[in-house]
Amino acid sequence: MFLFNDVQQLVMKANDDLVALIKVRISEHQKAEAHMLKCVTTPFVVTEKVSRLIEAAGRKSLADDPPESDDDVFDPSLGEKSKKQ
Repeated sequence: MFLFNDVQQLVMKANDDLVALIKVRISEHQKAEAHMLKCVTTPFVVTEKVSRLIEAAGRKSLADDPPESDDDVFDPSLGEKSKKQ
């Protein structure tokens, strides 16, 4: 968004009015930019409920289609990848 698309009309304003208008537009632009930045930099936090649902879905998937003997399996309790035994 260009802050001063109406530059032709702005140059006709009294100096004090122009300065006030410029400050307002810059302030509004900064607020909009800060909001946009917050939206793209704020990490998404997974709630405990969602975490449990994801874990349950993973366990169901493993139960429905168990890993084969030569598959690598990550065991969070061990903190490492291991071969399925």
